[in-house]
Amino acid sequence: MIFVKDIIGMPIISSKDNKIIGSTKNVLYGDLKDKIIGVLIEEGGILKSPKMVENKNIISINKQVYIDNKDAIKDLDVKSINDVENGNNDIINKDVYDNKGNYWGKIYDLILDEKKRIILYAEISKGFSFDLFKGLKIVSIECIEKFDGKIIIKDGATFFTRGGLNNLIKVYK
Repeated sequence: MIFVKDIIGMPIISSKDNKIIGSTKNVLYGDLKDKIIGVLIEEGGILKSPKMVENKNIISINKQVYIDNKDAIKDLDVKSINDVENGNNDIINKDVYDNKGNYWGKIYDLILDEKKRIILYAEISKGFSFDLFKGLKIVSIECIEKFDGKIIIKDGATFFTRGGLNNLIKVYK
């Protein structure tokens, strides 16, 4: 498993000639329960149009994103460009609520199965101080719904905790 934020900035390498083509600007996804759509490429240059590599052309994601070859890079269509620029499909940094309207925090990151390229978990932050002491909450992506532009956690969702000084102290007691 790998965090989506760790993929951002990874070099994108063509397996054909083992050359760096650019770096990952973002991970593109639509429905959270489907495979990722692909990765957005940061090529450099102010006049270059946004480009992407579709999931089907990605060989592996580890410390680099390996793709078939340079021909796998394609221009984004206008709708995709607008979706990316407006963050229409991006849930990172979006507020999270339960069905009763209680605030749970913001989506801090997503955890991806890099082999199957599906999102497994969302990591929820309640802010620096809370996270420092209590840790970040991790919930299965199956327990999250997008409804009317909001992120809702389903009733009965099970959470795991990552980090937090309180959890560290419990380990050493």
